[in-house]
Amino acid sequence: MRVNLAAILMLPVALLASPPCTAQFAPSPWPAGTKEAAIAACRESILQQAEQDLLKRNNLKEPAPDLREKLAAALQPFLAVCQCAMDRIEKEWSFDYFASHQAETLARLERLTVTECAPASRPAPEKAP
Repeated sequence: MRVNLAAILMLPVALLASPPCTAQFAPSPWPAGTKEAAIAACRESILQQAEQDLLKRNNLKEPAPDLREKLAAALQPFLAVCQCAMDRIEKEWSFDYFASHQAETLARLERLTVTECAPASRPAPEKAP
C-alpha cells in the first residue's frame, strides 16, 4: 500500500486553516488544539485509507472488530509522520503563514514525508542460502 502522506495531512490542514491574514508575516502562536486536531485527523485518514484498502483487496464487507487496533500497530511508522511533520512546521512557521501559504505547505509536507519525517523502514529479511 502506498500512502500519500502529504495529501492526507493537507485535508485536516485545509479544514483548520483560517483565510489568509493581512498580517501574514507577523509571528503568531498557533491556536490551541489546532496542531493536535490536524495530527489526529491525519492519523485517522491513514487508518481509514488502510482499512478501506484492506477490505477492497480482500473483498470484505465489514472489518473485523479489532482491525483498527491491528492497523494502528502495524502502521505506527506511518502514523508517526503526522506528528513529526506538524511539529516541524509549527516550529518553522507562524500559524498565519501556514494558513495563508497552502501551496508552500503542501510542498513542505511532501519534503518532510521523505526526509526528516520519513517512516522508519525495517531492514529486509535475509534470504536463506
